[in-house]
Order: sequence, then structure tokens, then C-alpha cells
Amino acid sequence: FTSSFFPIAAAGGAQFGGGTGRALVSNGGFDIRGGSAGDTSMVRVQGFEIVGGISNDPSGNVSTGDGIGLTEVAQATINSNVIRGVSGSGISNEGVFRGTIRDNTITDSGDDGIELETNSGTISANTITDSGNNGIELETNSGTISANTISNNSLNGISIGTSNEANGVISDNILSANGNHGIEFFQGNGNNGTVSGNIITANGNNGIDMFQTDNNGVISGNTISANGGNGIDFFQGNGNN
Repeated sequence: FTSSFFPIAAAGGAQFGGGTGRALVSNGGFDIRGGSAGDTSMVRVQGFEIVGGISNDPSGNVSTGDGIGLTEVAQATINSNVIRGVSGSGISNEGVFRGTIRDNTITDSGDDGIELETNSGTISANTITDSGNNGIELETNSGTISANTISNNSLNGISIGTSNEANGVISDNILSANGNHGIEFFQGNGNNGTVSGNIITANGNNGIDMFQTDNNGVISGNTISANGGNGIDFFQGNGNN
């Protein structure tokens, strides 16, 4: 179908899309909300082309501009969507995310391509370009970010900040031509996980930036070249432990 509509609030077990064609959501998006304990589960959003993002519903409660907005939705599968030209983030989540975001193309978002408060799930095989801020922004990462192509975003390719937990895996991503750093750890406890096998090139500042934080994990096997600053930079932290 072709639709311009107000956001959809989904109950547990809901599925949107999944057909053989790509349904167009024009000047709209998905607003999917769970309960206070994140009890919405098994939500799948698949096979949409989303343009414009979430606008105000009749009561004026939603105006984020996100393509797919999740609130307290712990388990969700978001795959094979095209999200473009939204004024907010392509995909966002408030609360803990334990699901899968895979094989989406997200371009020209006004904010971040993907913005999650806490990631304990998997973000893989997405193409994220031309975002107004970061390609992927997380406060906490204990999940996996792998095999994504993240390029030409205004700030960082991947930004993990002000978190007490960054013990996940960042592997096999291509991070290129982003305006600031390829990967940024900002304050918090830094990297306690694994950063490996990434290609980090032609970013405006450092390939991997550790700002006011430390590396207590593993950074290995990355190809870091032609960035505007250092390959790996430690600033006002204790460095590599």
C-alpha cells in the first residue's frame, strides 16, 4: 500500500510488512511502544520504504521525526527497510534493545542514523549514510555492531558515550568519510569489549577516539588509514590498559 498516516502504536506480537513488495510510508513512520517494563515483544518491521518520519498524531503526542521510533520495546526485528529523508533519527529506541536491526538502508536522517539508549542486541549489515549527526549513537553497548557500511555522516561513524558499559563487539564495519571520528568512545568507562576487523578510513578526525575514557578491552586487526587525525587517539584518559 501507499500511505501517509499518523504513527502506529503496536501491541506485543505485532508484525508490519513482510510481503514481497516494499510498502511506501510517505510523510509518516512507526511509533511502537511497550509498557514500563518493556513488555512489547516479537515486533517485526520489515520491507518498508519510510520517507519523512513520524509527525504529530491528532493529540499532538508525537513529533520526533524518526522513521521507526521504539519506546520500551526490548525485543524487535527491524530488517530490510529503506528509511530516507526523516527529520529525526532513522531508527531510535528508548530503553534496552535486545533485538535485531539488519539489512536496512538509512540515508539523509536529520539526526542519527540509528540511536539506541542501550544496545544488547545486534546491529548488522546496514548501510547508513548522510546523517545529520552520527551514523550509530549508543549510550551503552553490550551487543554486537558488525558488517555495517557507515559513511558520509556529519559527526562520527559510531559514537558510544557517557556509558558505564561498553563491553560489546564492534567488528567488520566499514567506516569512511564521516565528518569527525570513525569510532568514538566518549567519557564513561570506555571500551571494555572488542573492536576488531573494521576498515576505518578518510574520516575527518581520528580513526578511533577515546575521549576522557580508557581502553580496557581489545582493539586489534583494524585497518585505519588516511584519517584527518590520529589512527587511535587517547585524550584525558588512562590510555590503553
